[in-house]
Amino acid sequence: MLDIHSQAGASERGRDRGLSTGVAPLRHLISDRFAIRGAITAIRDAFAQLDEHPRRPSAPADRRKHGRHAFEVAVRITGAAVEDGAVRVLHGARNSISARTRDISLAGIGLAHSSPLPGRCAVAVFTPRAGNPICLVVEAAWSQPTAADSWLSGLSILGLIDSAEPPEFAAPK
Repeated sequence: MLDIHSQAGASERGRDRGLSTGVAPLRHLISDRFAIRGAITAIRDAFAQLDEHPRRPSAPADRRKHGRHAFEVAVRITGAAVEDGAVRVLHGARNSISARTRDISLAGIGLAHSSPLPGRCAVAVFTPRAGNPICLVVEAAWSQPTAADSWLSGLSILGLIDSAEPPEFAAPK
């Protein structure tokens, strides 16, 4: 397993955390647990019924507080800088990847993707067929390559930002 923090050089790590780079406006990080629960419920409702995605059984050594549910949908992962309750979404082709979720819980998201994550912190944008995109602010807990052009990652949910985002944050169709 690769440590996500050691993959990038010092300038990359600084870009992930610091808000001094980029010209995107600052957004307020909503980290209230009830707002996060509402966003996760909205994501699951928008893409499928929960009973279609059974809860994954926990391994004996699994210390997760919240159960995971199998959940496979397209999501856009865009790099972000997060600091002191503020989020700045990073623009540019290098800062955005397409991915598919593997599972979801109130605390995190499992991903499968074909290129490395754009940074330690990011915005995961879920775009339902109807309604506004749902934008979760996440932090990479771990990330590892599984084969050539194939990665698995675990993301912790830090909160969410207002879903009235520009169109470039839409998930791939």
